[in-house]
Amino acid sequence: MISTRRHMVGGTRGIGRGLGLAVLAFAMLFSLGCGGDKKHEGHDMQSESSARKEAMTYACPMHPDIIRDAPGLCPICGMQLTMRGGGGNVDLGPGIEAMLSPTNAIAIGSYKTVTPVIKELPSAFSATGTIGYDTRNIHNVSARVDGWVDKLYVKYRYQPIAKGQRLMDIYSKVLLTAEQNYLFLLDKDPDNTALITAAAEQLALLGFSTDQVDELKRTRTADPKVAVYSPYSGYLIEDDPSVSNGSTGGMDASAPQEEAMRLREGMYVAKGSTVFRIVNTNTVWAVLNLHAGDGQDRLRKGQNILLRIDGLDGDSVQGTVAFLEPVYREGLATLSLRVIVPNPDGRIIVGSRVSAVITGDTVSGSFIPAISVVSTGEQQVAFVKHGPRFHGRKVQIGVRSGEWVQVLAGIAPTDTLAANGQLLIDSESFVRTTGNEP
Repeated sequence: MISTRRHMVGGTRGIGRGLGLAVLAFAMLFSLGCGGDKKHEGHDMQSESSARKEAMTYACPMHPDIIRDAPGLCPICGMQLTMRGGGGNVDLGPGIEAMLSPTNAIAIGSYKTVTPVIKELPSAFSATGTIGYDTRNIHNVSARVDGWVDKLYVKYRYQPIAKGQRLMDIYSKVLLTAEQNYLFLLDKDPDNTALITAAAEQLALLGFSTDQVDELKRTRTADPKVAVYSPYSGYLIEDDPSVSNGSTGGMDASAPQEEAMRLREGMYVAKGSTVFRIVNTNTVWAVLNLHAGDGQDRLRKGQNILLRIDGLDGDSVQGTVAFLEPVYREGLATLSLRVIVPNPDGRIIVGSRVSAVITGDTVSGSFIPAISVVSTGEQQVAFVKHGPRFHGRKVQIGVRSGEWVQVLAGIAPTDTLAANGQLLIDSESFVRTTGNEP
């Protein structure tokens, strides 16, 4: 029994010693394990810090090549730079549902926005055009008889012409015969005042002035060469292309305009043909181009308009509305407004560029910046914001006033829209418009 007990006790002590060694080994393993976890944890923290440092870069959503270390604006398009996410991708922010929206119906980005403002502004719009001749002051000098140009006293285009100035001498058998008939009556039948008066009137119809008839009566000498005088003052702008240099055919009207005249000494002119064309520039026309919807219905004949004309050193000139052409000129999508401009000193040159701001009555309504509306040629479009996206929406605009435009339909008072609609258009496509709802 005693030996057996000693064995049992000895066995118990052996088991205890074995358990102690096992506990010690487990503790060592646990210690090693904890140390390994700390090592891995430190490595992970370092990797995370490096990744975070890498992620702290900013790029432009429209120009990914623009990358900065701090927030700011894109130097190309002015958009707000967004933080780059892991893997070098740009974080657009709206989420996957925005990215899955149709690309031809919405736009995503960071843009300045505005809301409609209730204002009372004078209707005003700008227009550009050119200075042209006042066609009421263009006069023709025509040939009263068939004949030949014996002598020319004007040689080039735009030559100043004074009323009563001698333009040319013409040789005509018809004129010679009329002169001889008049002189015959004076010599052979001086008491027949009726026939003498009729002969003098015949000379007047052929282009004789009163002074020329009196001179013929005084000298009693018929001259086959008769002087032609200008009845107008102005500038010689052209001669008629129908003037012939022979018995057949006229000159080409499409020939390049040269300083020299087409008319030459020795050329034949036909009865009724325009030999000279003279324009007076004491008044000129400013022909302004007006787009549809610019407010033509508010223009009044006689309305004063301030014009800025190239070459006048910034001086403004006042003109008067004369006429709005009721048709579109060929090849143009604008109406032409004629404005009469006084030009007594000749400072205004025909062909100069001109601009004007035309103001009208005061209009009250909902206004938005003019640059927020984009014209496609067929419709007017504004970009309305819905969450992170902008939808193109067709709008109807009214009067313009400086930098503002009136909205008649398409935009609600609570809508938020892009302040500059041009920023949402690229050079090759246009965002499709939608209705009033996204």
